[in-house]
Amino acid sequence: MVKRGHINTIEIMDSLNIENTFWNRFYYGEVIKFAQSDFNKFKDYIINKLPWIIFCLIPIFALVLKLLYVRRKFLYIDHLIFSFHLYSFLFLTLILQTILEQFVDHDFDGWWFLIITLYTIFAFRNFYDQSYMKTIVKMFALLFIYSIAALFSLIFIMLVMFVLY
Repeated sequence: MVKRGHINTIEIMDSLNIENTFWNRFYYGEVIKFAQSDFNKFKDYIINKLPWIIFCLIPIFALVLKLLYVRRKFLYIDHLIFSFHLYSFLFLTLILQTILEQFVDHDFDGWWFLIITLYTIFAFRNFYDQSYMKTIVKMFALLFIYSIAALFSLIFIMLVMFVLY
């Protein structure tokens, strides 16, 4: 109905035999607003908010670190500072890669991935003072747990952005 020009929320809900409640009006109002919007503008909106999304994921990364290293005598704030350290290194290397690829016609993705991986292993080894084998195993566990946590967090953030858009 939205494509045919009907944008009245109550009219659309009546035609679909949906109960007229606050949450239904809110939900269908958002759906109508999203259906009328340009997808490219929404995509640009999300891309512009990406630094904030990543910034919001850093405390979740620190929480996963806290859960993985629960026997260590580190406070949550210690894991949070370490997370900021790792993310800062990641962003600096990606900025350097972007600048370097502007001047050199070569793809450095494999080298940057290797540099970031090695630096992360050494940083974990140095900060948590464990063996390389234990560090690598915990990094794989971190990758798995953080991927799941980040997925749920991103779904929540996207829902919030959908409402605020």
